[in-house]
Amino acid sequence: MTRQIIDCRYDIRPALGELLARLFPGRTCPVKIRRGQVIIDVPRPLTPEEIDSCRY
Repeated sequence: MTRQIIDCRYDIRPALGELLARLFPGRTCPVKIRRGQVIIDVPRPLTPEEIDSCRY
């Protein structure tokens, strides 16, 4: 698993959770928020496009 840190101003956890379930079916990818950053442990880093899809 790879730890990835995403800077964000808004809570993207719901959209991010849906994206992770779609990209990595059957896997649990922990999502934490700390000091305005989302921290995820994923099998591969998310692309900038995938991250942007959670923000809007």
